[in-house]
Amino acid sequence: MQHRIHELIDKVASFFGSVKFLLLNTVVFIVWLSINTLAPQWLRFDAFPFNFLTLSVSLEAIYLSIFVLISQNRQAERNKAHMEEQRAVQQRELQQRELQKNTELNRLEETENRNILAILHKQNETLADMQQVLKASKRTLPRSL
Repeated sequence: MQHRIHELIDKVASFFGSVKFLLLNTVVFIVWLSINTLAPQWLRFDAFPFNFLTLSVSLEAIYLSIFVLISQNRQAERNKAHMEEQRAVQQRELQQRELQKNTELNRLEETENRNILAILHKQNETLADMQQVLKASKRTLPRSL
């Protein structure tokens, strides 16, 4: 129910901000002033200084300002919700980029670690070969050295 009322208020505020409303008010004021100044006395219902017209315009301004304020508040709420949604989307995108960066970094580190392990393995083989050569040379060398 409240949603429908807010929609109605938005429509009314939208109409109040239209050229149609401006033209309607202009026509009403011209007719009002014409009847109360140019028409025969028995047709006049609001003599100069047009107190009833002033009252009507004042009430119209009060309601118009209330409708506009309510409509602006609703628009601010929609904007806030939209901004929060956009921020959440941006946060998810940022997290996704960070995850991709971390995944790529992990791949690079894994490749580097494999290369280091290969080098260490090669060094172990070389050291083992050197130990074999050293053992063999100790057996063949005379003891007097």
